Amino acid sequence: MDSGLIDTYLAALENSSDRSGQEQALQAILDSIHQGDNSLLTLVQGLEKPLTSERNEWRAKGIKLLATVIRRLDDAHIAPPAVKFLTNFFRERLADTPCVPWLVEGLTNLSHTAGFRQGDFAGSVVESLLEEIHIQSFQQPTRLAILHLLQYLLTEYLPTLQRQLPSLPALFIQAMDSEKDPRNLMVCFDLFPRIVRHFDVTGHADDLFEVVFCYFPITFKPPPGDALGVTAEDLKAALRHCIAATPAFGPYAIEPLLSKLTSSSGSAKIDALQTLAECASVFTPADWQPHMAELASLIREEIYQTTDDALRAQCLSTLATLFARVTQDKAPTAALTEDPHEFVKPLIDDLVAQVADAQWVKAIATGKILSCIAATSLYNCIMIVRPVLPLFLTSNGNSDSDPISMDTERAHIEILGDILDASRVAFSSPEVSQYPDLQSFWKTYEVDLYHRLSASVPFFQRSPQSQDVLLTCSTLLAAVSVPTAFDATDKRGAYLTLREVYLAADGKATRDYLLNLLHQLAQRFPEVILDATVEPLRQHLPDVYDAGRIHPQLHLELALVAKLGAVPQLARPYLEILLPVIQATPGQTTPLPPPEACFRYTDAVLQTVGELLDALTGPEDRAWVAETVIPTLLIIAVAPTFRGDAIRLAELSTLDTLVPISAFGQDAQADQIAHSLASALAGLTPEQQTPLFASAFRLFMYGDTTPYQSLLPAQDPATTLELPFNPINQASATALEALSADHRLIFDRLQPYQRQTCRFWAALGATLHAAVPWPESDPAAIMKLLLTTALADESGSYGDSLALLIASWVNKAAPASLTLVEQDLLPVITHACTDSTRSQVGRLVALTIYLALTKAVVLLAGGGLQSQLVDQLLGWLRDPVLAPRVAVGLGHIVRDHPFALTRAAHARVKLLYRQKFFVQCLPGLVQGYRTAAASSSNSTGLASTQNHQQHRYYLLALSHMVQYIPKPVLMAELSSLMPLLLSSLELPHVESCVSTINTLYTVALDASDLMAEYIGSVVKALLRLTSARKSSSTATTVSAESSSEPPLNPMQVRTAALKCLAILPECLEYSIIHPYRKEVIKALAGPLDDRKRAVRQEAVVCRNKWFGASSSGAL
Repeated sequence: MDSGLIDTYLAALENSSDRSGQEQALQAILDSIHQGDNSLLTLVQGLEKPLTSERNEWRAKGIKLLATVIRRLDDAHIAPPAVKFLTNFFRERLADTPCVPWLVEGLTNLSHTAGFRQGDFAGSVVESLLEEIHIQSFQQPTRLAILHLLQYLLTEYLPTLQRQLPSLPALFIQAMDSEKDPRNLMVCFDLFPRIVRHFDVTGHADDLFEVVFCYFPITFKPPPGDALGVTAEDLKAALRHCIAATPAFGPYAIEPLLSKLTSSSGSAKIDALQTLAECASVFTPADWQPHMAELASLIREEIYQTTDDALRAQCLSTLATLFARVTQDKAPTAALTEDPHEFVKPLIDDLVAQVADAQWVKAIATGKILSCIAATSLYNCIMIVRPVLPLFLTSNGNSDSDPISMDTERAHIEILGDILDASRVAFSSPEVSQYPDLQSFWKTYEVDLYHRLSASVPFFQRSPQSQDVLLTCSTLLAAVSVPTAFDATDKRGAYLTLREVYLAADGKATRDYLLNLLHQLAQRFPEVILDATVEPLRQHLPDVYDAGRIHPQLHLELALVAKLGAVPQLARPYLEILLPVIQATPGQTTPLPPPEACFRYTDAVLQTVGELLDALTGPEDRAWVAETVIPTLLIIAVAPTFRGDAIRLAELSTLDTLVPISAFGQDAQADQIAHSLASALAGLTPEQQTPLFASAFRLFMYGDTTPYQSLLPAQDPATTLELPFNPINQASATALEALSADHRLIFDRLQPYQRQTCRFWAALGATLHAAVPWPESDPAAIMKLLLTTALADESGSYGDSLALLIASWVNKAAPASLTLVEQDLLPVITHACTDSTRSQVGRLVALTIYLALTKAVVLLAGGGLQSQLVDQLLGWLRDPVLAPRVAVGLGHIVRDHPFALTRAAHARVKLLYRQKFFVQCLPGLVQGYRTAAASSSNSTGLASTQNHQQHRYYLLALSHMVQYIPKPVLMAELSSLMPLLLSSLELPHVESCVSTINTLYTVALDASDLMAEYIGSVVKALLRLTSARKSSSTATTVSAESSSEPPLNPMQVRTAALKCLAILPECLEYSIIHPYRKEVIKALAGPLDDRKRAVRQEAVVCRNKWFGASSSGAL
């Protein structure tokens, strides 16, 4: 090779800042090789002078050039002979210490070439690296490069290395010995187990163990900033893999690990326990046997003494793992006759003594140890249950002859519960079926155990602590859940006992706990629970109009049905019972409106129906839902508006005001039915949805009730009045003309209710798959008709439902539907919104439709149409009639609707629609707020009041939006948002205020620097909101009421403010919060005396945080 090229490159290296000159010289060398003028071998010849120089830096530069050229060349220009020559060339020079970094890079680059893969060089390269180089004498980057090369060669050429270099384990000891850098250790800890598993370590096991165990326990702490990217947990886990890499380490590892259990460091103890557990399955039982007694003793004492829950849990887990290992070869039936083995007997003896001496704290701890061991295998379970269970069957807390204290009974039941839970796990093993003797093991204990636990329930019901009876109930569940123990009668009895306790319980937390126990019982024994519940439910649940039989406890029964029905096998039978309950019709004696108890009961039944529907996910169940449940729910909801007892309906003509005509006539019940319909329909296939929606379409469009007649309850034809169903005025004129004058009057009073049922049509239409066709050939004409009907709503009772129906179709029929929106629908709606001759209700209904269409388009990221819609909405924030609804509506656009225009409802939703919408709205909101605020400060009188109200609408819109905006987008806009967020805390809207406080909480956590800039204003605003009463100055700005005292800050606002205030000392430096510390502590005296317990709890936490804040930064 032309020496000029090489000299040029070497000269460029002299000037370290001349990167471009170096690259040009290197490229010239590469070009000469690419063009065939030179090769790698001629490059080596041309480097003879620098490579043979006595100057270290010249030799290093020559090797660097060679390594760099190899890296930049492709395989086509690196021939196999050159690979062989260069590999040997680099190996032979590894003793040249100054050149080692570049020699290693050269070998690394060569190892990735095709020529290296074709050759047989891996063994010689690894041997040279480990024999010729004293690795630990080099800097960290060089050591890491060597280790990475070894890692690559071991991964790619393992069979070759096993054949060529059987001495690799011994050689690797020198490479790893004394390594301290965590980055290098992570690579060493990866290499080590692979080497000892795939190579013969006979004769080297003790040295290998010593070289790795010297790092135990890991005490590494990442440096500030964590630039290394290695954590202590990473190192600990990798080191555990090394120690547990081979059974050959068993004789060396167990004793030193046991010695670590006496360490004063809790972290070291946990590390040792985790390592012992990982080694359990690797080391042989013969290795463990001599140490098990000592191990059990050490762990037992640790459990007795520690207050660290994590350490206690790890102790139990490790002990269980080791006992499972040493007894793994024991047949389960051996435990039926054998005495407890030597490792368990001391624990059983301890438990016997502790029970006798009433040392209940230790007895419970010992019980947990034994339970943990019992759960590991059938053998261990039987070996422990046989001597332990009788200890707790002879005492009875409900026996007059053997009175027992609450503490004693509590300890007995807790230990029993642990033992029985472990037995359930152990006897769930498939092994049980292999041993007939085990099938009858529990027969000895069943009667006494069931009597013991059943009698304990009433005993603990006398206890002032609800946890006592819950403990007994969970133990009873554990007992009947043990496989092969107890028959169906006992399990049914357990259910009835738990149900009785549930119905008598006080407090939501207690009832929820019991519901969870009952749900577990149903999951394990669905057939038993079905047999125990179906008939009683059928007999005891009254229909929704039977006010005489409706009582408050029915709500608890229905909550239980919903919880049990979450088990799929139970959901359908329960629904078959509940549907007739709501299918009942009001008779002549049912008053108008029905009693309030009927509404509350109906709401509970419908909520239960909705939860049961969610549990039906199987194909057969879904088919039944499509054929029966959805049509039944729909006709149940709409039938009272056109069919009923003639005398009762005649009362409507004498009423001056509209009243609910059925148990489904209030919004809560109607919304629940709508949600249930939507949820049920959304889970169906397009093929199942199509006929369902076609029938519903004919029902609401044309009043065709024919498909639903068979689902209507039977009524006396002589007293039943059936009127046309005409919710959108498209029913047959003939049917209306045939009505008598009296019936026409009743129909006129019923039609507003018929229109309100459009919400059920909307629930169905909003959850259709996009592939489901609308029954009419021209959906666009239908949408225009629905729009006309919706705009005619002057009561605000059905326009929003039709708006959802239209918007859902627009979203799913896009892009064709967008043309209809822009050309036909939007001009009409916009005119209706701005038409001053319309009533205020009419304008707001039009705005609701506009907002629904906007959401449909925003979900599609609708480009120019979206911009047009959003700009119009922002402009309406200046309209005093529309602005309040627009402010709230902007939040609704980014918030998921309960059942419409969501992915679950099969809507088309772009991934980043919230971010795009927020970024589009924010400039207009900020500018509009500033303009309105400036106008308010520069005007007086009525104009000032109007401008003040106007700028508050911008704040209200922002506060409703921010809680639904992804955090990264919010953080990027914080600098402009903070002043507005603080101002929005003065708004008299609970939802917006809580939303803003939660946003400030996020700011404190993720943008503490920005929070520090506004700390004074934030603290002042939050303290004002923690008070039960608003300050008088704020009250005058947010309320027009002329009251003698300021209004209340709602409890949700007070608790949110206290939580946000409490986070500040954790997120901000002490120097920032110090000026406000005394003020905050003093102001918290009020919340500490708040009437609401939740507020007082948050106030205690907040005061402790501020009181404990110090200049050291610790709390």
